[in-house]
Amino acid sequence: MLSLKVGRAASCAAVWLLGGLSLAAATTAAHLTLQRLDVSRLPEIACYFTVSDEKGDSLLGLVESDFQLRVDNLPRRITRLSSAIDDGKYLAVALLVDGSGSMRPHLAQIRQAGTAFIERTSRHDQVAVFSCNEALTRHQDFSSDRELTRKALTAIKARGNTALHDAIAEVLAIFKTHSAQRQALVVLTDGRDNRSRSSADESIRLARAAGVSLYAVGLGPGSDDNALRRLAVETGGEFFKAAAAADLLSLYRRIGAQLRNQYILFFDLGSAGDGARHEMRLEFRSPDGKQLGVDQPFVAAVSPTMAPSAISSLQRRVRRQRQYGQALPGALLGLFSGLLLLGLLKLLRPSAPLFSWPGLALVGALALLGAVLAVLKNWI
Repeated sequence: MLSLKVGRAASCAAVWLLGGLSLAAATTAAHLTLQRLDVSRLPEIACYFTVSDEKGDSLLGLVESDFQLRVDNLPRRITRLSSAIDDGKYLAVALLVDGSGSMRPHLAQIRQAGTAFIERTSRHDQVAVFSCNEALTRHQDFSSDRELTRKALTAIKARGNTALHDAIAEVLAIFKTHSAQRQALVVLTDGRDNRSRSSADESIRLARAAGVSLYAVGLGPGSDDNALRRLAVETGGEFFKAAAAADLLSLYRRIGAQLRNQYILFFDLGSAGDGARHEMRLEFRSPDGKQLGVDQPFVAAVSPTMAPSAISSLQRRVRRQRQYGQALPGALLGLFSGLLLLGLLKLLRPSAPLFSWPGLALVGALALLGAVLAVLKNWI
């Protein structure tokens, strides 16, 4: 009987555990991804973002009432919400394929996936095709001619090693010559960068400065998924894992759909050119009740365009100033504590001098300790 009860309890626990895991997976799989903030028309600010369900499919037909916007923790009215296509904001997107020797067995699937992506672009969108091994090869410059871009995919060859970050830097430099307000780079690789002089940090910095979102696809077990995920997340894009080349078709279709179905949300800051740092939070409640939110700080009139995290260095500087700014109050508190302690000692021993070198050293040590503790409190 005891074993039966134990078995039933274990079964119930397993059911609850599996149910909890499936619920957690469902609630965390949906995405609200902010690609870019445009402050070039202050006081109006434009937010470019995508919303996808737990399957990765874009959610269409969303309206202003589906979202809540807060700036500096105060509700802000959304003046307009539209799809990027309806708003006439065409997309400039570059497909960058790792052309090292290890990619040779996958070229057919890569061309098929690239073709599926191109077919999901709108007629005004412009696509460029690049591949890289030790050097970057430009197979097709930005063009809205789908036939040209499809033919460019067939020119991709696979040989040599991988200098991915050098290639990313070169492609981002080409983006600077393009006037499209929506820009994205889709990177596919099956291995680790083993030839670049540049680094992942440099790729992220350049992408942020250019306002280009990176969508990274890691193919197979050899890809550096952590580095690729960081490239995507820190530039407002998304990371996708392809266990095998057969998965590329569905992934590229999904990326193409997300970029095509990008939303633009507009709001009025009401303080044009104030140069101040602001905190924005955008929230979306899905039809099934799930709450998605994204936080993004920005600075008014610092730069015409800002990709997500483009002002991370400024954030760090402000954070350090805030942290070290607490040193003075902490030192004053320590100083007051030291003086108070000297006063108490004087009450206990009236014959002792109020100020002495040991006493002053104690006050100084307490002031220093107070400053250090105040700074550490803000760092932790």
